[in-house]
Order: sequence, then structure tokens, then C-alpha cells
Amino acid sequence: MGGVCGLTPSEAGGRLHAFKMNFLCPTKNLWKYAIPAVLLLALCASTVRCSAKITDDDKTASPATQSGSESSASLASLRTETTDFLHAGKAEEAIERCRTLSEELANVDGIPSLCHGVITKAVSQWEAQLKTLRDTGNGDHINSATSCAALQREASRVSQERADSIADLCNELAISGRIVGVHDALKQALESSRPAIPPSCDTVAKALMKLGTVYAKTQEKRLSTACFSTFPRSAVDKLSAALKSDRNVGATVDVIQRCFDLKQLAARLSAEDEKRATDLCAAIQASGKVANAIREATQHLKNGVHRVPRSCSLALMALTGLSTDDARSQRSRVVKACYEDLGLAILKAKVPAMAFGCDPNVLQVVRGVQNHRARSPELDEWVAKALPRCGQR
Repeated sequence: MGGVCGLTPSEAGGRLHAFKMNFLCPTKNLWKYAIPAVLLLALCASTVRCSAKITDDDKTASPATQSGSESSASLASLRTETTDFLHAGKAEEAIERCRTLSEELANVDGIPSLCHGVITKAVSQWEAQLKTLRDTGNGDHINSATSCAALQREASRVSQERADSIADLCNELAISGRIVGVHDALKQALESSRPAIPPSCDTVAKALMKLGTVYAKTQEKRLSTACFSTFPRSAVDKLSAALKSDRNVGATVDVIQRCFDLKQLAARLSAEDEKRATDLCAAIQASGKVANAIREATQHLKNGVHRVPRSCSLALMALTGLSTDDARSQRSRVVKACYEDLGLAILKAKVPAMAFGCDPNVLQVVRGVQNHRARSPELDEWVAKALPRCGQR
């Protein structure tokens, strides 16, 4: 021990070695080396702790970096997924996906901004899809109404203005099906034997006027044209053709009903159309009287009955004031049967026997010929023979 402790610090090879030797040597001054020893040990302990702290910090920083990477991946994945939904026309799915993930990743930077953009685009796409349903008339069913209500809720998260616009769209979507129903009713009415404007024309037109949107105003104008112009014109043409084909039927219940419909519809078109319809119906309703007059006059002529049947004057009275070609044709037929044919036979039979006055049947023929301008060379000759007895008119 003494030999060792007798070495000087330089001989021992440095301060640390000297410190060790002197610290271990009880023959030297212990306090001279105790204080530096404590300081050295404290310094070493501090160095170890610092090293350990740095190592711990590195370990703690690693999960944070990893979390940031995961957040970036989640943001990119959400962006891709919602973009795919929008490209596929699945606006509702895009919104739902963004809502779900934005709640799970609420603290991730970029998620709120991304979702706001996604929802705004999805609302516009969704709105366009519902407008297509509205314009095609396929929107009046439960699914569309539910979808429209859901869209309105999402639009309210974008802005109140967008929500108000969607509310109008929902009302338009609901009435679009009713518009289709009116057009279907018009087609069915036109196929009926008694076509009439469907009551839904007025109710739907009033609903569109009340709605007052640009779409509603456009549809109301189109509906009014279809209901009160196009349909009446088509119905008038159809009824007129059908009545003309049955012109010899006369005033049956069916003819009277169809004539009523015809005049009602024609009145919606113009005064000229109404007059044509009135004349046509009058001529058709007179046709029965015309047929009856011609039939009776022909029978009288065949059976030698020298009297003009009362049906002749009734038929001609029914044709009074009608200026249609059909009415003129019917008048000519009645005049010929009643006065030119039967009347001539009456004059030939009665005039030679008139010794003391005018035979009433001859007078009836003479007045009928004069009033209705019946003409034939032989008829004119016999009328001239009757005039001295039956008076000059």
C-alpha cells in the first residue's frame, strides 16, 4: 500500500489515476481529492441521464411521426373514395362517407375542408339528379320525396339559400307527377266517345300558378296549351268526323250528347269554330227529320196520296239558317221529294178538277214551290195553271 501511495500523480499516469491513488491512500490528504471526486461522479450521472432522456425522446417522437403519416393516408384515402362516389353519381354515399370519417378523424388537419368541398359538390350533383326526375315526370313517388327531403337537410348545412332552392325543387318534384297524370288523362279523354277536358287540368294549373317558380310558370303555360287549345282542337275534329259519319241518324240521345260536347269544346277555340259546330249539330239533328220527310213523300207518291206530309215543312224548318254544304244538300233533297216529285203529282191530279176554287193541297204545293224555289220545266208549267185559281203570289 505504501509503495503505491508513494507515487506522484504524474508517475501514476494522469490526474484520474492520481485521484484514484490518493483517494485510496489513507496516508494522503483525503479532503483534497474528495470534493473533485464527488463532482466527477455527479457529472457522469448527469451525462447518463441526459443520454437516457434523449433516447426516450426519440422513442416518444417516433409514434407521433407515425400518427401523422397515418392521418395523411386517411385524408388521401377519403379524398379518393369520395371522388369515386361522385364520379359514379352516388352523391348520397359520398356525403355519408365523409360524415362518418369526419367524425372519426375530427382532429386531422384537412378533413373538415375536404368534406365541405365534397358535400357542396354532392349537393349539386344530387340536385341535378332530382331535376332530371322532375323533368321526366318520374318524381312523384315515395323514394324521390324521401331523397328530396334528405337533400334539403344536407343543403341547409351548405347555406340557407341552397336549402330554400332545394325546397322549391322538392315542391316541383311532387307536382311533376301530377303533370304527367294530366297528360295521361287527356289521352284517355280523347279516346272516349265523349271527350271532355279532365278536371285535373284546372286543379294542376292552379297549383302551378300558386307555386310560382320559373319551372312552374313554364309548365303552367304548356299545360294550359295542352288542355285548353290542343286538346279541344283534336276533340272537335274527332267529334265532327264521327257526327258527320252518322249524319242520317237524327236527333238520338247519343247525337244530342255528343253535339253538346262538341259545342262546349268548340266554344273554347273561337266564335267561328263554335258556329261551325252549332251548324253541324243542327244539320245532323235535322237529318232525322229530313230522312222522315223524304220517306213519307216517297210513300205518298207511290201510294197516290195527293197531299204533302207535314214532315216536309218540319224538315225544311229545321234546316233554316244553316249554311253548311251538308245542310244545303239536305234541303235540296227535301224540296225535290216533297215538291218537285210529289208536288208535281198533286198538281197533275188536283188542278184539272179545280172548277170553283183552289184546292188546299194544290195551294200548299204552290206556296212550297215558291218559298223553296223548286224548279223544273214541267213543274213550272203546272204551277202556272194553278195560279189563276190559287192566287198570284
